[in-house]
Amino acid sequence: MKPDINVIVSLFVIGLSGLISLITGLISLESIETFMGLMAVIPLVLIVRFSMLDGSINQRLLSIGYILGSLLCWVFGFLACLYLKFDIAKYPAITMILINIVTWGALAGSYLARPFYKAKYRNHINIRSVGLPKDLLVKCFRVSLVIFILFTVTSYLSGGFNARFDIGSDIPTNSPLYFWVAISVLQPLVFLFSGLCLSSPLLNIVNLPYIIVVLLGILVSSTTGGREGSIKIVIFFFLGCLYSSKVTLRQIRLLVLLIIPLVLGLILSVGYARVNPNFNSSDIGTRTNLLITEVFNESSKIEDPLELLFTRIAEPSGQTVIDNVYKTGDIIGLENLDRISMVFIPKILSPYGNKNYDDSSERLEKYGIVATQFTAAPITLMADSFERGGYLGVLFISLVVSFVLTIIGGLFTKIDSQIIRIVLLSTFAISSIRIYSMSVLGFISFITYVLSRDILLIWLIFGTSLAKVRKENNAS
Repeated sequence: MKPDINVIVSLFVIGLSGLISLITGLISLESIETFMGLMAVIPLVLIVRFSMLDGSINQRLLSIGYILGSLLCWVFGFLACLYLKFDIAKYPAITMILINIVTWGALAGSYLARPFYKAKYRNHINIRSVGLPKDLLVKCFRVSLVIFILFTVTSYLSGGFNARFDIGSDIPTNSPLYFWVAISVLQPLVFLFSGLCLSSPLLNIVNLPYIIVVLLGILVSSTTGGREGSIKIVIFFFLGCLYSSKVTLRQIRLLVLLIIPLVLGLILSVGYARVNPNFNSSDIGTRTNLLITEVFNESSKIEDPLELLFTRIAEPSGQTVIDNVYKTGDIIGLENLDRISMVFIPKILSPYGNKNYDDSSERLEKYGIVATQFTAAPITLMADSFERGGYLGVLFISLVVSFVLTIIGGLFTKIDSQIIRIVLLSTFAISSIRIYSMSVLGFISFITYVLSRDILLIWLIFGTSLAKVRKENNAS
């Protein structure tokens, strides 16, 4: 039987990547951890490559998001800390072994859920929208823009722009923001449709409104003092471009080269601006000015912005757990997993709040890590799995997570409405990037309560709007 040239090319690329990683790790940075970290990237390359070949990219999109998020934390953030000599780990080699177990286990889990099949090579990612008329996409863009404006104005009037400084991450159940956050899954859809509505060539006057909306959305999100919202906007926009049948991969690469430096600069400027004591008490205009000027204000610079940035990405709270488990060998097994029975009880109805279900905070307290309402200290899924079952626990949890996400992605692809299908896949692919920061109980809550709630909201609110748009189209 003649070997598949695409498989040969893929294996060659993997082998070359491994060789480059080895040379980089052992010679350039003189760190075996760097080599192991780069080897953990190979499963991401494999799953994307073979998903493109057999057309299963949609089914595996959530699993790809999970692997990508894990790599951002435990390879990008962690290796940056090691390279810059930030002391965050006692046993860094153990961490890099674990991230390899996570990514290779995720690849295996996705394969078990849906085996890869050989297929004729396609010149484009098999993710494109087909049969969606431009006027329908434009109307969906307008509907989602109205939703975004409504959310933004209401959030501002309810104190959402000051929530980071006045309330923190633990929003009281009696606050209007609690309900607004619960249905905020609808807010960023306008940026997905901004990408879907783009036409070729990119330097076209008809594309200007969609690009302006994205840039304004990034600016508005930044004035809250947060960075994650702006990053999500960019990811939604690029996913929309990928799904668009009008934008080529070459044009998407050009957009990446133009927008990514903007986002990186924004991440830095937000970090500088929000440490200014005037940022919290300022109006939007003043905050916007601070975002632009504080990065150049030497007197207000924090001691080491890179350390704060990369240690935040690398989640040292999870690393503390990993170091302790490796040193002591303490395994907690199924402790607190009996709380699964409470997964569908919303926080507003529970007399005990979130802590009674998700045990992250209380377990971190034994390590001296006390999370306040203004600080985030996740235990992380990898560290939680390691404390529950050691290396085999990490493998098992990662395999199951990827298996479940691939199954969910496959179910989404069976939805008749192509627009709803794209919305669900994009929304939960982006949410899957954050799975790495969840505990085991947090992940169970995500794929049950949160997933069900958000699907219902998208179907009831956005699906209803889409039905009206179709009705108007048919009438005309």
